[in-house]
Amino acid sequence: MFHDSIYNNIVLGKKDISPDDFIKVCEMTGVSEFVNNYPEGYDYVLSDNGKNLSGGQRRKIALARALLCNTEMFIFDESTNNLDEDSERRFLEIIERYLIGKTIIFISHNNVFDKYVNKIYRLERGELLPC
Repeated sequence: MFHDSIYNNIVLGKKDISPDDFIKVCEMTGVSEFVNNYPEGYDYVLSDNGKNLSGGQRRKIALARALLCNTEMFIFDESTNNLDEDSERRFLEIIERYLIGKTIIFISHNNVFDKYVNKIYRLERGELLPC
């Protein structure tokens, strides 16, 4: 997170993001739920590293940013860490609905992703081993 507005932290300078796509992604990820509590809305300025947000709010902003990139590959490192049960469920729904056909790498201690993956590896003493 950067010392900038929530909007700028999500779009990262991309000029081709339509307002409709931006709002859709923010609603889908749950960003709009907490942003609506700020009088400044999406213009609310984050402190360095987003320290004025909860861990779950930072995760939601990061997910919205990733979805707006619409790349072919996503890497999620402990992506459900700091999320409550409802937010975790929403994250998994996004994986199921919107990332079909994408290459996704989950780095996680949480086995909730097991049903979404083709291969599982474990890291042991610096070596990547199939499970």
